[in-house]
Amino acid sequence: MSDTDSNRVLVFNSFPTSNGISADVVLGQADFTSNVFGTTNYNFESSSTSSVSSNGTQIFVADYYNNRVMVWNAWPTGNGVPADRVLGQPNFTSSTSNVTATGLNNPNSVSVSSQYLLVTDRGSNRVLIWRTQ
Repeated sequence: MSDTDSNRVLVFNSFPTSNGISADVVLGQADFTSNVFGTTNYNFESSSTSSVSSNGTQIFVADYYNNRVMVWNAWPTGNGVPADRVLGQPNFTSSTSNVTATGLNNPNSVSVSSQYLLVTDRGSNRVLIWRTQ
């Protein structure tokens, strides 16, 4: 679940069955009380909008202001786990908007199926599609 104003993603290992259930893991922050933004392999700068999707194994997070999608290849088991890959940037410390086949300009939505990752690139008025396998 995206918590955009806190620049983090809350991960639940199972679907909450009642109100007030705490998340199991937080991504984008070192712990559940921090609220730091940045351009690293473990921080987001998504205070306006972000989107999270999973295919059951991988997690994909649209990091709007960093013009990228961060990818975790395995379900994280601890807080602040760094991402494994980045889409839309040449590395984890770059955040330049880029309207190319490899660049992104304010991605605001991600959706994943068993075969495809779809990214809505709001700043470029387009949808980019990657094969997940």
